[in-house]
Amino acid sequence: MAVRAAMVAVGVVSLAGCGGEDEPRASADCEAVPAEVMTRIADGARDGTEFVAREAAAFRASDSEVYYVALRFGAAGGGDETGVWTTDSLAADVGVSTVLSVDGLGKQFTVWPDAEAAFDISPAHPSVGAAKDCLG
Repeated sequence: MAVRAAMVAVGVVSLAGCGGEDEPRASADCEAVPAEVMTRIADGARDGTEFVAREAAAFRASDSEVYYVALRFGAAGGGDETGVWTTDSLAADVGVSTVLSVDGLGKQFTVWPDAEAAFDISPAHPSVGAAKDCLG
């Protein structure tokens, strides 16, 4: 029940910023992603993908409690890829309570719930691009 409530809160907060706003400026709102959060995202890897988290950066718009995490990872049979997930916390000591797959690579390589299906968070949301810009 607590996880469902957290997921609803993530969706509501994310959707609040989806109106016709200007493109967010990534550099001002980029945040470091602790190794524990990267591990939490990697823990959702699909079996057989040989998913290895390499580096990550996050973007959080000033009016949102949702972090968009761009994660560069390696997988079986390919080079480095970059996927995007959402989470409600970057605190290493607290852990990550909710993770959702946002873009195609996040959905392809992990079993985390689909943010678009669950909360209408589009892979084209401006914060997705901003998170990727933060990672570089």
